[in-house]
Amino acid sequence: MRRTIKAYVSPGENHWVAECMEIGVVTQGKTLDETIANLKKATALFLEGEDPSDYDLAPNPSLMITIGQRNKNLAVPISMDDEELLEYLEDQEDIREARKALREGGPSIDWEDAKKELGLK
Repeated sequence: MRRTIKAYVSPGENHWVAECMEIGVVTQGKTLDETIANLKKATALFLEGEDPSDYDLAPNPSLMITIGQRNKNLAVPISMDDEELLEYLEDQEDIREARKALREGGPSIDWEDAKKELGLK
């Protein structure tokens, strides 16, 4: 029996999309955090009242999430209760991207202008 449910999360045009192909769960969210939270809820609801062995799953399986972003995939095992790990991994990716941008140089953009350009409030 499998101890993990594999999921793939990727950015769409306006939302992040998450799919668990093995059990037919699909969800979305405006942010990666929201999408992962929705995925965990949807997976828990799908399995609620079900016998996990019917899906060849061990009791209390973890999610193995592959995050597709910027032509790179990052596979991360995440328990159904562990959002802190996801936040840490996102922060580390953001730090790497910021350092790379600083090394590349170029003109700075005012934060308020950047938010307007991206449609953020």
